[in-house]
Amino acid sequence: TFWKNILQMSKGLLLPAAFGILLNMLIEIDSLLELFIYIFMYIVVYLVSMWCISMNHFEKEIAMKPIRKLFRIPI
Repeated sequence: TFWKNILQMSKGLLLPAAFGILLNMLIEIDSLLELFIYIFMYIVVYLVSMWCISMNHFEKEIAMKPIRKLFRIPI
């Protein structure tokens, strides 16, 4: 099941990789502001992809615990 889990996690990396390649082909970065915007966009795509495709219920709960504590969100 180890390799099955690795394969499942790898599926979540396909979308961010394709997004990054596409952005590199379409956008030329000319300033630090553009670089930071590019990085922010990539992080959002990565987080959504990993959350929706790669993470199981247990991993999502582990990720949510500190967020709930930080914002005092009741369970």
